[in-house]
Amino acid sequence: MNNTSNTLGFIFTAGGFILIVALYVYGCYCLARIGKKLGDLKTWKAWVPLVSTFYLIKLAGKAYGWFILLLIPIVNIVALAIIWAEIARRLGKSALHWIAMIIPGVNLIDMGYLAFSGSANGSVYEHSQMHTTSHSVNQELVNYVRQSLADGHDLDAIKQSLLSAGWPEQEIENVFKASGLP
Repeated sequence: MNNTSNTLGFIFTAGGFILIVALYVYGCYCLARIGKKLGDLKTWKAWVPLVSTFYLIKLAGKAYGWFILLLIPIVNIVALAIIWAEIARRLGKSALHWIAMIIPGVNLIDMGYLAFSGSANGSVYEHSQMHTTSHSVNQELVNYVRQSLADGHDLDAIKQSLLSAGWPEQEIENVFKASGLP
């Protein structure tokens, strides 16, 4: 009898560990895809514990000081709701996704939905916030390109990232020209 309970304990322990690892990998992969959809080239940040929390805050466009709010009980739930609402909005989805993101279990489904679905407005990188008329150059996009270059990314990688995020090729070319790039 004792041998059987040891075997069952090992199976449940091993199974629990595998489940935890699988959920971690799924969450990180979804966060990395969301980051890529939002035009962030440093998706590796989604895979590093603690760094991924700061990455989540960054994807929402919030200041890193929001991390402190995530350490305070009850306040952290409100802060996460606001962070996920902003990420959903940036992806062109309803800000009401925050409701799903604070419900355990449902949040896993919603995270997958945000990561793998297309955008409601046909774009995936804040066109409602960042898209400008053809007569002007998007300064925020120029800053993004300059920061990516400073981080060591080459022009082709930056262009591919922006194209896969839904930016029109002509707008990318205009930004490159405005930045004095080939």
